[in-house]
Amino acid sequence: MKKIISIVSTLFSLLLSSCFFRDYSRYYHAVSMKGTEIYCWQITKGVWRCGALPGTNAMKTLDVMLWMQNDLPCTLQKMKKIISTYPYETHGYIAVFDVPYPMTEESLFDLYSTNRGDYYNSENIEYLNWRLGLINNY
Repeated sequence: MKKIISIVSTLFSLLLSSCFFRDYSRYYHAVSMKGTEIYCWQITKGVWRCGALPGTNAMKTLDVMLWMQNDLPCTLQKMKKIISTYPYETHGYIAVFDVPYPMTEESLFDLYSTNRGDYYNSENIEYLNWRLGLINNY
């Protein structure tokens, strides 16, 4: 019985640490000379998650997008706190993207193609910018 309790306790501890104590240090260092890209996705109605990457002129790979969505999703509230640590003068160089969830090869291709309008919702972008503290009123 003690062995079962020990195993359950260990599993519970691992679950808690993976859910509540994620290492977001990569997001704190996502500022670059080319800006910062914040990728946001809606997992259910009204529930958003996001991730941050240094700005580049390159398309993101499916592996990178899935890493953000599956391994290091961040709440909008937490991302707002992370963004507040960025130098204020960099805030004008933060681009917010509303991306599909879950990300697939096809949706990634569409995201970077001329069909971007299928995924671009200006109301969502304005809302996300407001929730992330990048605009003052919504």
